[in-house]
This record gives sequence, structure tokens and C-alpha cells, in this order.
Amino acid sequence: MDQVVAEAGCVEKRRRVLSARFTVYFVLALCLFPQADYLEVLRLVKVGEPILRPWAGVNKSSLTRARQRLG
Repeated sequence: MDQVVAEAGCVEKRRRVLSARFTVYFVLALCLFPQADYLEVLRLVKVGEPILRPWAGVNKSSLTRARQRLG
């Protein structure tokens, strides 16, 4: 996944809670759960990956901005 993000030129310049790598997985999960809203998909992805950092301050607009950064 890191190679794909790098080839797309979307590597983050600083460490973020919603990294480019996570955002790709999040977008894929949105495709798998089209009826769920952003925060429900976020919860589902978080359950599947327990080592992810805490989600303090993550909301729908944060997820939208992360998707825009990714392109």
C-alpha cells in the first residue's frame, strides 16, 4: 500500500492520525459498506485494526479532508 501511495504522489509530509495509507483502506471500506455513514465505516475499520492510534478529534469533516489530500 505504501508503494501505491508513493507512486500516486500522496505521501504525507507530516504524521497524521488519518494517514494516506489508512485513508486508502477507509475508501475501500466505504465501497464495501455503501449504506453506512463515514463514522460507522471508521468504527468498522478501527475494529479490524486494533493497533491504530486513538481517534480523538476525528469526525466526518476530518475524513473528508483526508480523502481530498489523497486525491
